[in-house]
Amino acid sequence: MSNNPPPPYNPASQLPSQSNVNNYNTDQQSKPDVKLSTMGGAAVVGGIAVGAVAGSAVLGLAAGVGAAALATQKGTGGDVARATGDLAVATGKKAKELDEKHHIMEQTKKCASSVARDLKKIDKEHRVTENLKKESKTLWNNAKKFDEKHNVSGKTATAMIGGAKYLTKQMAKANDDKKNSSKK
Repeated sequence: MSNNPPPPYNPASQLPSQSNVNNYNTDQQSKPDVKLSTMGGAAVVGGIAVGAVAGSAVLGLAAGVGAAALATQKGTGGDVARATGDLAVATGKKAKELDEKHHIMEQTKKCASSVARDLKKIDKEHRVTENLKKESKTLWNNAKKFDEKHNVSGKTATAMIGGAKYLTKQMAKANDDKKNSSKK
């Protein structure tokens, strides 16, 4: 028995076979020859990643377009975008194979349909939606009355304005002190 540790995990061993991967053109005189599916894969990954992190579909769309454009460029950024695009394409193909074998989408649709039917039945029986609307309206009205009675929004605004003025004065003072110390 050997005391040697196992070899480190290599994520590259999970990458698609060479036949599924673009042959990147590293010629400095021209742009790489990129498959449209690779550009699309890069766009999807870039768009979803940025859109999810930023919480913005518009930023996600812009990032997706940028990732697709980057995939056409030479250099490290382009190499990363193309590799990401190839990985997305390979992942999509594998997901399609799994779905064809196990009918995942069909089963998911059936399950979602069943859940929706059950939720409609519960809502009809217990008037959940109607009660939520009524309680939300009551909560809003009570919050509004409380604010009118105690002037919470006015006091909050006054405090924020005072805090902003204080910070502005402190920043101006620090700036003046810095100018005066640099003159000496």
